[in-house]
Amino acid sequence: MLITGIGSLSGENPEHATQLVFDLFAELPFIPELPDRGVGSDFIGRSAGMLHDLHVDLQPSGWRIVDKAGADERRSQGAMSHSVDAFHEIFDGFEGRIKIQVAGPLTLAALLETSRAGAILSDEIATKDVAQSLAYGVELMVADLRRRLPGVSSIVLQLDEPLITQIMRGAIKSASGFGRIRIPSQDEVISLVALFARDNELVMHSCAENVPIELIGRTAVNALSIDATLVGRAEYDLLAEMDDRGKSIWFGILGGVDGHLPPVSTSVTFVQNLARNIGLPRGGMALTHRCGLAGASPQYVQKSTKHLSEVSQELQERSE
Repeated sequence: MLITGIGSLSGENPEHATQLVFDLFAELPFIPELPDRGVGSDFIGRSAGMLHDLHVDLQPSGWRIVDKAGADERRSQGAMSHSVDAFHEIFDGFEGRIKIQVAGPLTLAALLETSRAGAILSDEIATKDVAQSLAYGVELMVADLRRRLPGVSSIVLQLDEPLITQIMRGAIKSASGFGRIRIPSQDEVISLVALFARDNELVMHSCAENVPIELIGRTAVNALSIDATLVGRAEYDLLAEMDDRGKSIWFGILGGVDGHLPPVSTSVTFVQNLARNIGLPRGGMALTHRCGLAGASPQYVQKSTKHLSEVSQELQERSE
């Protein structure tokens, strides 16, 4: 059973964070996100800095498309470059799969502003332009990683979509606060996600409630990463349909901040019952935290990841 992390960690040192990933997530290591580093390393700024042939700047209201590169964009790109360099140094000679994370096209378009201070998502053409720009930026990053790490067998691209439920329900307010940002059609969502498929394994992560599972199942994603504690009877058949389509489910079962961990046996029973209710084979699952670990201490990251490993081992023993 695959065990990996969502992506973010605490701290400001890419070398330390990458070493932690190397020690704990060897099966599917990832380039860690470090929002504690500040401007340009935040969720949206990190991905906005990857846009190809589009420029961004941080305004009081948030990140905005601008005419030319400025200090904020350069800071974002510099932080990403530092992270990739640290990953290359520590994982030099690594053989296997690795993972990178970016803001998904819907969430990015909802939180990134046009030059006129409206959400990109308000305009279908602008939304597609930004998604294409990000997809090309990701493609360049993937090519760089493959050149640096020739032993990597495949690269998993994680699209983080924390706002997908609100977006598809029309719950995102416009800049004025009096209106709502448009709801993209399902066909538009499918086409936007397809831009990122290419040769990558694609996983979509959202720890929101009521994730539109049926829609996501019709996109090009290979896996869906969700908060398993929010899965109820209404989602069982939808997740089973995803499995029927050959897509994996990543169950987030532990919190992303320091706290009490349940007994391993409790987590095992929870996962076992959930898989049974869905009709999911053990090989169709992965275990993760429910969300990123930017608010967690390194000690909690180590303890909780060990917990995931012990849950996986216990499930294996029970199945045998």
